[in-house]
Amino acid sequence: MNYNVVMEQESIIWLISSIRNKSTDFLRDKIKEGKLENLNTSHSALLSILYHSDHALPMQDVVKRLGRSKSTVTEMVKSAEKAGYIKKIEDREDKRALLLKLTDKAITIQNDFNRISTELIEKTYEGFSDVEKAAVINLLEKIYRNFE
Repeated sequence: MNYNVVMEQESIIWLISSIRNKSTDFLRDKIKEGKLENLNTSHSALLSILYHSDHALPMQDVVKRLGRSKSTVTEMVKSAEKAGYIKKIEDREDKRALLLKLTDKAITIQNDFNRISTELIEKTYEGFSDVEKAAVINLLEKIYRNFE
């Protein structure tokens, strides 16, 4: 196989990793600019899921939606709870289950959070046509499924 072809094929992992790093840096800078107290980039996916729900969510559902391990999500929840953005409550129907709920502090920053999320998406797709957006999503989903 041609060396350049091999390098191009291997560079996709580097590119995906670099895009993740750059998007995390972008979020971190926007959070600082917005003076969002104790919010960090690991909270963003968690808050996004809860913002898109009209009720508290079972921890198990959040784990599934994030596609992360339970232990990783547990650490994310602990951090977001310590920062005052979410609280854990007992499920009245299943005493063994925990529900995750947004706090007043999280609700207060929702507009700023949504603005930052929109800026991230706009930055991500800057210069893309609708066809290109659909194509890149389709291809990245295909790569993602390869690891399931």
